[in-house]
Amino acid sequence: MKFSVITVCLNAVDTIEQTINSVLNQDYADIEYIIIDGESTDGTLDIIKKYQNKISYWISESDEGIYDAMNKGIAIATGDVFSFLNADDWYEEGIIKKINQYFEDSDVSIVGGAVNYIVDGRYSTVIYSKYDLNKTYIYSACQHQAIFTKKEVFEAIGKFNVNYKLLADYEWMLRVWKNRTRFLAIDDICANFRNSGLSSYYTYDATLESMNAAYNILGNEYKEEIEDFYGKKLEKTYYEQIFECEFQKESVDFIKKILDEQQYYIWGAGRVGIRCCMLFERLGIEIKGFIDNYKYNNLEKILGHNVYAPINIDNGIKICVAVREFENQVEKQLADMGYSDNNYILFSEIIKKAVIQKTGKVYNKKNDIL
Repeated sequence: MKFSVITVCLNAVDTIEQTINSVLNQDYADIEYIIIDGESTDGTLDIIKKYQNKISYWISESDEGIYDAMNKGIAIATGDVFSFLNADDWYEEGIIKKINQYFEDSDVSIVGGAVNYIVDGRYSTVIYSKYDLNKTYIYSACQHQAIFTKKEVFEAIGKFNVNYKLLADYEWMLRVWKNRTRFLAIDDICANFRNSGLSSYYTYDATLESMNAAYNILGNEYKEEIEDFYGKKLEKTYYEQIFECEFQKESVDFIKKILDEQQYYIWGAGRVGIRCCMLFERLGIEIKGFIDNYKYNNLEKILGHNVYAPINIDNGIKICVAVREFENQVEKQLADMGYSDNNYILFSEIIKKAVIQKTGKVYNKKNDIL
């Protein structure tokens, strides 16, 4: 089985060599490696040229964004299986050979694995592929760096929709799910993913784009479900986006006034929890550890901090709840554990108070125009 690996890049001089080597050093012979560059000016092309005798095809020209570049790669690719590895990410050793074996052993069209999520140069958590034909895809997620797709899928449902600038891969996965495509989710870590994409910072815009994609692909049959899911998410990401884009480069010591303790557990071992951890570290607040209902079985540490099951924590230390969709469930669980409102704080409320205090900007649902 021939694999076509596609890397799109723009001014990635600091990371692309690691990306290239992670593909070229795979212990699998039949790999077609394609690089689509968007006219880099920082030395990226010099690195590409250094390896051009081992690269199947590369080009440097203007494009209309990352998904337009990915579509160019799809048009050129001749393999049986396509995968996309961004220029600031890299594959695990031997992963292509493993994925080929999964395809040989399973009657599926897509294999999706896990990625190491890296923040500020540190391994932070593992993100697993979630895909269930019996559960609407809006509750699922797949990192495209760990997705390996047979060519036939693109022939059946088309390329990426370039009208979506932040999450066209999510819109594409909605089409995959709607088409009832056979998908094998595996626990193998396939790639290492740096937290540097636009959607990592423009969380509100990305959430709104995701909601629009869900409406457009799934239609009225899922309207109530989509509104319920995204209605709870949009307000949180509105404040998150302002905070990420406007506050992270300035002093945020005033946030200490919102906090009434100098030591906290962080409940949530996902991306929101990691952002909370990094903010607390900047403020000099001691982090006792992370709390998670599930991930403590799989992870020893996150950003150097232990991960605990809820039953194994010191109930004398305050908790910061740093999750997004499951905030209400965590609050209920805390209440069942005997915690009062004074024993924990919501990270979403910290961000909300900070944004309103500094900017006066308040979320208005009327802005969420489809």
